[in-house]
Amino acid sequence: MSVRAVLVALLATVAALVAVAPAKAADPLPVTGVDTRLALDPGAAAALTSLGVQVRPSTSATVDETGRIVFPVTGGELTPELQGKVTHSGGLFLRKGRFGLPINVQRFTIDLTGGVPKLNAELRYVGLRFDLATLTNVSVAPGAGGATVVTADVELTGFAASVLNLAFQTKALGAGFKLGTATATVTLGAAS
Repeated sequence: MSVRAVLVALLATVAALVAVAPAKAADPLPVTGVDTRLALDPGAAAALTSLGVQVRPSTSATVDETGRIVFPVTGGELTPELQGKVTHSGGLFLRKGRFGLPINVQRFTIDLTGGVPKLNAELRYVGLRFDLATLTNVSVAPGAGGATVVTADVELTGFAASVLNLAFQTKALGAGFKLGTATATVTLGAAS
């Protein structure tokens, strides 16, 4: 085979590889704001109440007019395909009875980078970051003013259920325990 034939074959192979190479994923855009609202599942609220567990927002989280807990969005990055992370301020304070061990989870991050969407959090005063919940039944819709609205069920991970069971001296909570439904409304900025 001549040098010319080898070069032609090599160029043809490179051209074929370029033609079938996957397109580069879109660059992530900065998340510029709005919030995530958690509506506690009625079953979860009843179970926590029967255990004597108080649940309330902490730090910059608030409660809206419908009773949902509101966590302000502080940043993150998402691709147009909604791959990435969304960070929040605020948290949840949980305690069994008046003198029980307080559990304060805060600085939530919606993590859409892996195969299973999840919600991770930091255990306040300890600094431990862990996967609090998986996000299931995820749906996406356009929102007002160019925002994107993502709705998902929030279900405890096995680790989070174990931590809460230990703190509340129970075995009532398990992996998949539905805490509620989260609605994240996010706006995206321009690419940098």
